[in-house]
Amino acid sequence: MNATLRIPFETLHTFGQMNVHLTHELQNVMATISETSGLLEDLAAFRTSGGGVDPARLEKLLRRIGEEAGRGQRLVSRINSLAHSTDAPAIRLDLGRVVRFMAEVSSCFPKSRTIRLDICDRCVALDAAPYTVQQLLYGCLQAAFRGLAPDQEVALSLRMEGNICVLRLSGLAKLAAADQEEPFPDRPTALAAEALDATLGLDRDAGILTLHLQCVTGGD
Repeated sequence: MNATLRIPFETLHTFGQMNVHLTHELQNVMATISETSGLLEDLAAFRTSGGGVDPARLEKLLRRIGEEAGRGQRLVSRINSLAHSTDAPAIRLDLGRVVRFMAEVSSCFPKSRTIRLDICDRCVALDAAPYTVQQLLYGCLQAAFRGLAPDQEVALSLRMEGNICVLRLSGLAKLAAADQEEPFPDRPTALAAEALDATLGLDRDAGILTLHLQCVTGGD
């Protein structure tokens, strides 16, 4: 496995895109907290001038700030994890854990959809550069979301067949000819697949995208 293959600079665009999606959501969190704190200031001023404050409304605003603060902490944690994915050219990864992480990150993607995960219990070990694996999964998820209605979901399964890990995305939309001009895999995804000796397959008619990776461990 050529997991340390140098990836051209242009593929840093993928890394930038993921950070843009996450930081955009973080900006939304900060905007909500700022707006809600402004409402609290208005209530405090109203109270100071002799007006009454509805305790239920106050509790609702405080709860909203707490919820958004929690969401902000989760986003910062994901941004931090993404940044650390470039720390080493190759390490032993738990592929199931990386898949779960990317499923969480994908909730911030434009036109993202719900992902129903079905990951085998056994640890699926892979010797690779963390960022390269994330880049490959990012390209697969972006392709899987294309053309889906907002209420549709994608099923993602991860299984071992001997020493081969099979990741399968199903429930993909059939695209009109005009919507199929964007190739799959795109260049960053193809380069990541090459670096990992991965095999990609996309069948729009069947609504299935498959990814085969050689892993360290085998068998369920």
